[in-house]
Amino acid sequence: MRTPRESAIALAERVAATRLALNLSQQEVSSRAVIPLPTYKTFERTGRLPIDRLAAVLNVLGRQHELDGILSKLPADFEAIWSAKEPKTRKRASRKGRTK
Repeated sequence: MRTPRESAIALAERVAATRLALNLSQQEVSSRAVIPLPTYKTFERTGRLPIDRLAAVLNVLGRQHELDGILSKLPADFEAIWSAKEPKTRKRASRKGRTK
């Protein structure tokens, strides 16, 4: 399983590959997405970019529709995951039980 950082870098690499397949420069993508060029270059290198800017980049690349699929369906075992959670343990007594 990947770390969040590894996943972000892998996504940035896929975005860069898509950009190159469309024969677009970093400058063209950043201009069309209305993102400063240094910010876009940093994204391709590190994977760090706010989600609204990522949506703008994906729109430029014709792939924004792919964001709609993220978390769109709950896993089949979602109910089992939630029902298996341990009950909260109290850390303090209730106010009613306290004496003044």
